[in-house]
Amino acid sequence: MEDLKERTEEPAELGLTEEDFEVAKWDLAEIINSKEDVLAGIEVALEDNDLRFLLKLFDALSRSKNFEQITRELRLNDKDGPFFAIFTKFFKGAGKPLQVERA
Repeated sequence: MEDLKERTEEPAELGLTEEDFEVAKWDLAEIINSKEDVLAGIEVALEDNDLRFLLKLFDALSRSKNFEQITRELRLNDKDGPFFAIFTKFFKGAGKPLQVERA
């Protein structure tokens, strides 16, 4: 199978037009179903050092149908949990103070 990342043709070179594409709206909150989904997103954010994506990920998590189960499994509401260090790293790197408040 040809690796798609190696393809360099432009859509027009393949005979495709704008009408050949359909843009689908989707919500990340609808596809976050497990702690593994969240961990995969966190891994991407860390690899790319992307605070904006991390914040979008946690926004989507807060709207997901499995929010309570996933946050409990990942100990996201625990100041001593593993993710507090991730947020601290990102916010320090972004030059922003990190303030934690109880909701």
